[in-house]
Amino acid sequence: MRRPILAAGLVGGALGVACVGGGGCAYDWALLTSGADADGGAGDDARRDSRPIDAPLGEDSPIPPPPPATCKSTSDCPADRYCAFADRACGTGQLGQCVIASKVGCTGPDGVCGCASGGTFYKSHCDATTARDDVTEALGKCTTPPMMFPCGYRFCVENKQFCVTRSGAAQPDYECISFDATCTPLDCTCVTVTKLACPTCDDAKVGQVMVKCP
Repeated sequence: MRRPILAAGLVGGALGVACVGGGGCAYDWALLTSGADADGGAGDDARRDSRPIDAPLGEDSPIPPPPPATCKSTSDCPADRYCAFADRACGTGQLGQCVIASKVGCTGPDGVCGCASGGTFYKSHCDATTARDDVTEALGKCTTPPMMFPCGYRFCVENKQFCVTRSGAAQPDYECISFDATCTPLDCTCVTVTKLACPTCDDAKVGQVMVKCP
């Protein structure tokens, strides 16, 4: 009979293991620890012989390989990850890294342009992430939806949001911010109402206010 067990440890110096009775074991290469086992075990030699706790005695259980250090596309990554490129060039420039696909920490609700199929529109960054797709700001990759305008890899809503570009160490960051509902007309004067201290504002295109911040 299997007993409920929760265990965490290290296999090969980089693998975290969690097992629950009847539910099998899960492996996470992101859990990095060092030194001896929490129970004072023998260390690496003992860990190399370890296997899932609920596996039958005498049966070898394969340990999943770690995710690759770099990737050229999401097909290079495990099923729970996607290939993210720091230059947002969809793999045509720098190599990417396999990143866990999750709705935690991603932003929305403005639309974004994804790399898949030469340019795929998603309703939010979260939708792109859970579809295991990276975002791109390459102009022309995605068709701009009606009543929206490009803001880097994002799409802001015309006459409701303004685009903010913030300079970054590697790549700029983009954000669509809603105008104050009481402000009219919706131009650069409305941006100051939000108390956003940015040196450059362009409202030459009606309904498409572009702001640049340090």
